[in-house]
Amino acid sequence: MAILTKIPFQSLAFTRLLIGLSFLAVALFASAGADYKFPIHQRVSSYGVTNTWSVPWNQLTNLPAWNEEGEPPISVGRAMSLAKNWMISKGADTNCYVITVQFRPLAPSVPPVMPNPQSPGSLLRHRWVYIIRVFQVYQYGSIATCVVLPDGSVVEPECSPNVKKELRYLD
Repeated sequence: MAILTKIPFQSLAFTRLLIGLSFLAVALFASAGADYKFPIHQRVSSYGVTNTWSVPWNQLTNLPAWNEEGEPPISVGRAMSLAKNWMISKGADTNCYVITVQFRPLAPSVPPVMPNPQSPGSLLRHRWVYIIRVFQVYQYGSIATCVVLPDGSVVEPECSPNVKKELRYLD
């Protein structure tokens, strides 16, 4: 008790504040589990804009799985059509066209078969996404990236710094 009497009152108040904030932070992070936005793709454009495509954890784990047998939940052609139509809905030129398509798992370094199929790595390994790049989007030579999930939804990128609409989607 003698040690506490030597600590100034302001230090105790500050310590209590830090402890309280720590408990608050832990509580917020614990409650955010299902709502945690998991980044699935990131790209820095030639304009200096960083686009990040993120999906809430609970949405990711509810996406159709694909175990690399048979056809994936959504075909390449359907994903390309969704990407192009989405870009046009954001103001892209109607003559834009797809130049590349990547189909990849969210956890590529995890083997397809794991001892615990409910582990986060296993859950993500069987969730695949399309990363589609579209050419001639807003002007000659412009390229934009689109992320299509296996349920057919398109992920809206978050950009940093926040910029006007057209630059937001350009690579």
